[in-house]
Parts: sequence; structure tokens; C-alpha cells
Amino acid sequence: MTSPLTKAEIERIVSFAFDEAFKLL
Repeated sequence: MTSPLTKAEIERIVSFAFDEAFKLL
């Protein structure tokens, strides 16, 4: 059974995604 992502993991993924998105601009 998979556990949901913790808030810290979600924030880390979101911040990483935004960082990658800005590199593509």
C-alpha cells in the first residue's frame, strides 16, 4: 500500500518543477 506524499516532499517537488520550468523560459 503506497503512502501519500508528505507535505515536505510535495513542496520539494513543486519547487523543483518551478525551477526547471524557469530554465526553459
